[in-house]
Amino acid sequence: MQIARGLIVVVLFSGSVVAESPSGAASFANRGVGLGLGAVRVVGQDPSVPETVFPLLFEYASYVDSGFEVFGRVPVALASVRVGADTPDGRGLVFASGLQLGVRYLFLEEGVRPFVSLHLGGLIVARQAALGDNVLAGPGAGAGLEVFVVSSVSLQARVFADWYVTLNAPQRFSLGATVTASTYF
Repeated sequence: MQIARGLIVVVLFSGSVVAESPSGAASFANRGVGLGLGAVRVVGQDPSVPETVFPLLFEYASYVDSGFEVFGRVPVALASVRVGADTPDGRGLVFASGLQLGVRYLFLEEGVRPFVSLHLGGLIVARQAALGDNVLAGPGAGAGLEVFVVSSVSLQARVFADWYVTLNAPQRFSLGATVTASTYF
């Protein structure tokens, strides 16, 4: 009987410790900034667009309400192009940047946060070509998982796809993945 009472006390005490753990407190921070790395593959039949982009991402997120968060990401990247680079054969690495603005929905708001997202994305490639060939823009969607390692620091892994809207050129799509470390305040 004494053992049963002791187990009940231990269970109640550990339940109160879990309820007050720092991972639960992470959901109350409203803003976050992060730094991430990624890889993006651009798919399409146009040889003038980048094949692969390797971005360093700067990210800002702000919690809105009811599991929704707005975010902005600015990639600074090297892009591998097949045609139109500043190299003798037209191939090579060029500078690229862009912007993603969107909203994500958090299925859970605790220490582990699976999410889906919708965004508008753009990619600007710095190479010698017409401006229209250097700018890609359109809607996108993604999914991921964010895990808090302490109450104000998280690691996030996500995958996403973009459709770059074009009117007079072949359709272009991109598939990518990033890993980001963020701090919330």
